[in-house]
Amino acid sequence: MRPVIVFVLIALVALAACGESDEQAASTPTQVVSQETEPVEPEPVDSLRIGLMTIRTGPGASFGIPYDTGPQILASEVNDAGGWEVGGKRYRIDLDIQDSKWEIPLILGIAEKWVNSDNLRFVITGGDPMIGAVDPLTTPKKVIHISTTWDLEPTKNPYTFGTISTHAESAPVFFKALRDLEPDVNSIVYMAVNFRFDINGAEWTEEAAREAGYEWIDTQLHDIATADFLPVATAAIGKNPDMILLGAVQANSPAIIRAIRELGYEGLLGTPLASPSTPLLLDAFKGEEEFMEGFYAMEEHYLDDPELDALLAEYERRAVGTGVAPSGLPAYYYTLMVLLQGLQDAGTVDDPDAIATAIENVRIPNKFFPGDPVMTMGGTQKLGRRHQLQVPVALNVIRNGQGVTLDTFIATVK
Repeated sequence: MRPVIVFVLIALVALAACGESDEQAASTPTQVVSQETEPVEPEPVDSLRIGLMTIRTGPGASFGIPYDTGPQILASEVNDAGGWEVGGKRYRIDLDIQDSKWEIPLILGIAEKWVNSDNLRFVITGGDPMIGAVDPLTTPKKVIHISTTWDLEPTKNPYTFGTISTHAESAPVFFKALRDLEPDVNSIVYMAVNFRFDINGAEWTEEAAREAGYEWIDTQLHDIATADFLPVATAAIGKNPDMILLGAVQANSPAIIRAIRELGYEGLLGTPLASPSTPLLLDAFKGEEEFMEGFYAMEEHYLDDPELDALLAEYERRAVGTGVAPSGLPAYYYTLMVLLQGLQDAGTVDDPDAIATAIENVRIPNKFFPGDPVMTMGGTQKLGRRHQLQVPVALNVIRNGQGVTLDTFIATVK
């Protein structure tokens, strides 16, 4: 029936055109043809299932909730836009989110099911001890493993990649800038949670501080279950440092800072890598901005940025009632993008070697910084492969109750 209908329509149009001007006659068939041939955006044809191991409950929830919320926000954006194109097909992103509770037996159980039963080809994990426990299972099966971690050893493997900067990259830049901004600061005490990645962070920060000519007085580590920070703050202040640096203290940072200030410490405070985020602190100390005056932070986002504001607003909507701060959220948002861009550049979801090569050569603009600087992979000297994402970082400071970005850098990974 369709060919006959089309023929009749063409005949009618031609007859109608006889009584019109040449210009009118020429326009009418064009409109008919455009209606017949107008391209239609293809619907997603398949589901791209990605394992996302997180920490929604237990002692690690203070950073686990932002960690999985970032990829969820990006996945929703991709799906709302019609899916992600790879090799001429569009895929909906299906995140299989599993709460590891930061417990090794549960971590292993989730990973074994993903790899051996579900045959997942892509997994995302966050930090210690997840990456170290999961990688021996994913690497032999050539599962692409993306992780937000400071444990860089597994990223030496051919299918494992890290997506955040560490103190090893950000701390040298932090201290170089601090030397010019605060020449009277000479001695430092470092405070963090007593976890493996915090110990790594302390070691990297101490090395960078000493190389910059600072006196490293002490490293103060406390248990994650700590609720009363007065003893911890008292011990740090008792060392009489010019500056107290906070490591990965996450949601506890306002309580720690309050304890430090209430004990009368008037020296500088800061963090070499976004663990207590500037937006979080500004919100926590509304009306008490004097507690935060002069707080320096090296962070993976630019302040006063509409893209960041929109991301934080969406996080607040999704994480309502959790009481967990959005620390590190911009970096976690791009964790999923590293995988998606690698798949698109490889043009396949089935060839792990091609995908790994594509991720090594990935180029991703970061919309949370002016000019959308492009992120690439580094690590040839350190890891033997380009397997750690080089991200932009901003040196932010709180002055007169406002967050200000002083400068931006790339956390280079050699």
